[in-house]
Amino acid sequence: MYESERLLGYSIFNPKLKRVHQLSVDKNFRRKGIGRQLLAYISTNFGEEISVTNIDSSSKEISKFMANIGMKMYIKQYEMELTLK
Repeated sequence: MYESERLLGYSIFNPKLKRVHQLSVDKNFRRKGIGRQLLAYISTNFGEEISVTNIDSSSKEISKFMANIGMKMYIKQYEMELTLK
């Protein structure tokens, strides 16, 4: 989503799986309805049921946003790392 030529927010969505893999809004434009508009566009154009993956559970801001729009967490994932020699 752009305002003039400035990117305010974006989503990466897989219509086949109906999954939002990324959702991001510029920090200076948060709490202005941009995230809701992005998800509303997806819902309107690709079906009412969607899922959002890869939410940073340590981020209170995104967790609160997801709860406010009615999303419910139903599975947790872990990101693991191993250094190979």
